[in-house]
Amino acid sequence: GYKSGGFNPSTLSIVPVRPEKIDAFELGFKHASRACDFNLAGYYYKYDDLQVTAYQGPITSLVNAAKAKIYGIEADVAIRPVAGLTITAAGAWNHARYKSFPGAPLYAFDLVTGISVTPGDASGRPIVNAPEFSGNVNATYVQPLPSGSLEFTGNFSYQSVVYYDAFQATKQDAYGVLNLRAAWNSGDDRLSIALFLDNATNKDYVRSIFQQPVAFSSSWAPPRSAGIELRYRL
Repeated sequence: GYKSGGFNPSTLSIVPVRPEKIDAFELGFKHASRACDFNLAGYYYKYDDLQVTAYQGPITSLVNAAKAKIYGIEADVAIRPVAGLTITAAGAWNHARYKSFPGAPLYAFDLVTGISVTPGDASGRPIVNAPEFSGNVNATYVQPLPSGSLEFTGNFSYQSVVYYDAFQATKQDAYGVLNLRAAWNSGDDRLSIALFLDNATNKDYVRSIFQQPVAFSSSWAPPRSAGIELRYRL
């Protein structure tokens, strides 16, 4: 694989961002039947000149991590134990490390000067925004009616700790999110009315963290929310 390089127009630097290259290998197994589907895959990714986003105040730029290596296993299964009920589960173990990353942006906080960036060596450290474990479980039950159907869905997703910079100054601890939904669907599938409850346990977690001139800023996920959804397909 290949991702083109370029320049950072938001900075005055004339140092180019080198192209990113990847050698990707995957070996897997797939099974499908009326009662059960199962997929399993192992993968290995070798990056050269991995492009990494760096933040300094309002300026965002791309930098190159010299080398990175990612390997892991992922699997998913779907079972249909009784009519109308489908249960799916998926999980992944992911080992992602910078194999060589000299000159990585190292962020430091000072009450007077705010956030400063100095070069550091992040070789061997976890890759940004790459959880080691992740997975989800989903259950859907459909009950036919004389005029349409009722559909009930529950979904729980999980991910382990993620870091938002190479030196682990900013992170989101492991968390899980539960979403619930109940819907009526018309017989022709054109009209649906649903009740939903997202983030049912009201879990607080961040989606991203940015380095600003005087502090780190966080983009938080929505809290528990409930509502009614009306959908019509033309």
